[in-house]
Amino acid sequence: MRLLGSVLTALFVATLTGSPSRARAAPPRDEVLRLTTAPGSFLRVHATFRPKPGVCPPLQPRPLHASYAGTLKVARDTDGSLFIILELPFEEYLHGLAEVPRDWPEEALKAQAVAARTYALAQLERRGAEARRLGYDICATEACQVYRGLGVARGAWGERWVQAVEETRGEVLLYRGRPALALYFSTSDGRTRSVEEVFGGEPLPYLRGVPEEDDGASPLSHWDFRMPLDDLAEVVRRKGLWQGGRLEMVERKGGIVLLKGEGGETQLPVSRFRFALNTEAPCLDPSRYPPAGPRGKLPETLPSTWFDLRVEGRHLLVSGRGWGHGVGMVQWGARGKALRGLAYREILSRYYSETELARAPTPATIRVGVATGLEEVVIEPVGPLSSGPKTPAPWLLRAGDSPSPKTASGFPDLLRAEILSAPSEARLGGDLRVSFRVSSPAKVRVVIVPPHLPLPRQIPISRSAWASPFRPSPAGEGEARVELEAEGAGSPAAGDYFLWLEADDGVDRVRAGPLSLRILPKPFPAPGLASPRQPEASRPPRRGPDPKKLALAGGLLVALAAAAAAHRLRRPHKGTDGKVRTPKP
Repeated sequence: MRLLGSVLTALFVATLTGSPSRARAAPPRDEVLRLTTAPGSFLRVHATFRPKPGVCPPLQPRPLHASYAGTLKVARDTDGSLFIILELPFEEYLHGLAEVPRDWPEEALKAQAVAARTYALAQLERRGAEARRLGYDICATEACQVYRGLGVARGAWGERWVQAVEETRGEVLLYRGRPALALYFSTSDGRTRSVEEVFGGEPLPYLRGVPEEDDGASPLSHWDFRMPLDDLAEVVRRKGLWQGGRLEMVERKGGIVLLKGEGGETQLPVSRFRFALNTEAPCLDPSRYPPAGPRGKLPETLPSTWFDLRVEGRHLLVSGRGWGHGVGMVQWGARGKALRGLAYREILSRYYSETELARAPTPATIRVGVATGLEEVVIEPVGPLSSGPKTPAPWLLRAGDSPSPKTASGFPDLLRAEILSAPSEARLGGDLRVSFRVSSPAKVRVVIVPPHLPLPRQIPISRSAWASPFRPSPAGEGEARVELEAEGAGSPAAGDYFLWLEADDGVDRVRAGPLSLRILPKPFPAPGLASPRQPEASRPPRRGPDPKKLALAGGLLVALAAAAAAHRLRRPHKGTDGKVRTPKP
């Protein structure tokens, strides 16, 4: 949805005021495989797409790599390619949406949950031609809402997003008793647009342009880059938009970009100019396009139509703001408003005026068009299934192949984890720190096992193995810590162990290691000294001497001294003349 643009314009304008249509379509094409997961089980799916004709490699669709629960169907389309449809409970569908970072403020997540629920309900009434033909309700890409399955809820910070969905369960934005078309996008240029300004068609009172002052923290709030004029000339030439030679001047006049150079001049609508750069610049040089902005690589070469141009030497300088179509809720603006203390109801009211936030009935299930145009699909079940093929898992299906699934050689893990540093020795009663690197956001923990323990794919934590709790970590470097408890049931003993790092992104669970680790005994404190781990406040208070005990001790000392003196007087001793004399009693 963040990239919703010209691809949807015609469909969107035609369906804004369409009548409800929730009728179930007849099952299309040839069904190849149908699987239903049992409670607690799920399916890992890895699929590759057929190459798209005329699309350069950097812009070809990336493999689908996700995990799903529900009823998953793989079918063959009329061109022989495969497609996947997943049917699951409606609210669980919302659990799998990946529209905003899940570590955002709680009220921003709730606002996003309500907007996404409302948008999904509106789409059920306005299904497109492909959805009706293939038999699904909503797609899983940016053209609808980004759905990534269980990897969202089971991945890093996933419980925060699930909580936002559950705490707003059933809440919908209604306009005249029907779900509003709750559009949203990433980042503005300081204001939003009215729906007819962007997509044409009839105006909608709840999608009006409003000022935006709270999305400045977005990395796309302001961006700029330089592009050689020769690169630009080649890009527009490939699109058939420039027939001249050397490009000399580029300027923007309102909604038009004017190109001048050898061979004449060309006027391009801003939207067409943006489309040309986004679809051809990465093909020209994927190492430079999309370019690097002030706060990292841009998601597209030209993220929005809100930009200014100027030529400096033989370079075009582009300075712009925002990302997305500009209609509805600004996601980064919702985040900023939540940080200012606004509740999700207030946030929604700022963007969708004249709507009513109310609880509305939702369908029991929704059918998600996970992917179309697939060349190959590999499916691996994790846990028991209600139904499945007789061939051993994982299962392999290919476009144009026999309808029966085959056994795949394995299931690929795309998540990567690496231990950067870890101690070779640790002591009971202390803790152990491990620095690591993960390729994508994941939950990470340290696991310590004795050498004799078998190591299945998912390590069981028992009395002979223990671990730190899973902690979410963003992509890149981080640190994990495990406490080596020295007391209690299941506590480890001193000895030699293996240390592993486990990372789980909700789809893959991978290990890094093992490394050898020696656990040393807990140190014993010296006699009369407090344990170094005992807090000062918890030590017994020191008391002064007891006077009665002091008096008794003093008396005993005096008596002992007197007895010793008397004993010395009674001992035989030599006189001055050398003779031994014995004292008389």
